[in-house]
Amino acid sequence: MEANKRSRDEPTAAAGISEEPKKKTKITSAAFLPDELISEVLLRLPSKSVLRFRSVCRSWNRLVSSAAFDRLYHDRQAAAPPCSADHLTKFAAARSAPPHLWKLCDGVSLHCDHCPRFIGAKPCHRGILLLGRQCAGAYTLCNLSTGGFLGLPPCRTGGYPCTAGIGYDSATGEYKVVQLDSRMDRPSWEMGLLDCQVLTVGDSRGWRCPASSSLPNNTRIEDMDPVFANGCLHWILDTELLVRDEPQGILSFSLATESFTTVPLPPFFTEDLVPYDTHHPFIGRVRSAKTTDNRMVMQPIGTALAELDGCLGIIRDLRRRRDVDGMFELWKLKERYGSGAAWSLDYRIQLAGSIGRELRETWLVVPICYLPSAASSSSSQEEKRKIVLATTAHDAHVYDPQTSTLEMVASLAVAHDNYSRSNDDLDNLLCMALYQESLVHVPGMEYGAN
Repeated sequence: MEANKRSRDEPTAAAGISEEPKKKTKITSAAFLPDELISEVLLRLPSKSVLRFRSVCRSWNRLVSSAAFDRLYHDRQAAAPPCSADHLTKFAAARSAPPHLWKLCDGVSLHCDHCPRFIGAKPCHRGILLLGRQCAGAYTLCNLSTGGFLGLPPCRTGGYPCTAGIGYDSATGEYKVVQLDSRMDRPSWEMGLLDCQVLTVGDSRGWRCPASSSLPNNTRIEDMDPVFANGCLHWILDTELLVRDEPQGILSFSLATESFTTVPLPPFFTEDLVPYDTHHPFIGRVRSAKTTDNRMVMQPIGTALAELDGCLGIIRDLRRRRDVDGMFELWKLKERYGSGAAWSLDYRIQLAGSIGRELRETWLVVPICYLPSAASSSSSQEEKRKIVLATTAHDAHVYDPQTSTLEMVASLAVAHDNYSRSNDDLDNLLCMALYQESLVHVPGMEYGAN
């Protein structure tokens, strides 16, 4: 009995149990993981987690706060775009205020829907988005991944169309916001003329006129968000001017020189001035014009700018062309601008039968980005890359050219049960923006609920 009692109550060496209490061992990162491995782990984390780990210890804070880590983190994000296989549904939309009026001047107001909203379909330089309430001239810089936001000084408003965009000047490391609007309180002979205002983020001067030049005379733009590419913001000029002796093409504003220039249009624009068709499905919205020889033609519709692979791109809408197969073409401007700007066809989107009804019925389709291909980067493989498309019906889709199929990956109607589609497709504006992980901090940013 004593032996049995000892065997139950006394520790034995075979059990590996000691009578002495265990000593707590202090574990340090240096004892197990080299700095290079810690860096590799942190580079793979979401930006909000990376910033939280700055408080672990001083060495981690120095690592995460270094310019080298910041560069490596964003280079990694660029190499694996936010619309890769694991991030297809990461789009963002602002919570809209109730419908309200946009007062342009005494006695003139417009209904203001989808306000506020993110301006532009893609973040600018490492994940910064511009949130705008253009009816109030109010803009906010946002880093959605860290929760940082910076309210900008209010801008004088009161004109229509009113369009704004954000760009990044790589030479100075500054973000700039540019607004174009047409003042409604001008004399009648000046109505329609555009004003330009520029804000350098962090500059105490606030909103100001551009440093180098003013807008060309008789400039009129489409009511669409500008696109930032090659260091410039771009707007499509009013397509009605295609049959007139007035400025035509794409309006380009250089953030470095703060000057305007005009980029020639691709050759298909004049080809798409087709005879007026009363049976066209979009005839209620298609603009018509009379040529110099008194022919009625339909203006190109569904045309939108995009930034693709760092280049300026433009989408050609073929849905109304009964003599051309296909639905859309993507053209890209790979060379520097000038009177001899060379556009080249980069991609085709073809959907047959009942596939792709969402693209057939929406007003505008805007290319967002190509998906990285697992195959080689030869031109033949690039033509087979999938592409992400957003629409003015506030959906996002992925088109696969190898199977000619379309997959919806994001939708405001699906995300919000109370979302109303009654006013969808009534304008040229997108309400969703691509989400991107980012560590960017703009001086003055606050963090928390905005």
